Amino acid sequence: SNPRSADPSARRTMEGADDTVFVQGTALETRGEVTATAYDASGTRMVTSTAEGAVHVWDREDDPDEATEGAPGPWRQTAAWAAHENASCEAIAFAPAEFGQCVATAASDGSVRVWREKPLAPLGSD
Repeated sequence: SNPRSADPSARRTMEGADDTVFVQGTALETRGEVTATAYDASGTRMVTSTAEGAVHVWDREDDPDEATEGAPGPWRQTAAWAAHENASCEAIAFAPAEFGQCVATAASDGSVRVWREKPLAPLGSD
């Protein structure tokens, strides 16, 4: 299934290095200085990184039933995790769509990591 068309209450997981993080969407909030921002090819997903080594993924919620006079919908945080410990995350990018939902990060300590997103079942379906 396409993660962009999935139920917005669905949990997602980001895997990389030795950790897996489960998240649920929250209000727009980023802790720390934002050091880099990237958008996916569709322009409906954004990823930001911070000086503390954190990564935040945002999805734009366009509601066709809501009268927004052509304006795009609000951004909603759908994932966040500590990508680099003890280093500032200095660069971030989405992989091309043919590789799936992947994000690459590069830190001030020279480390580079690739994170793959996998959709999970909606909350409460366990």
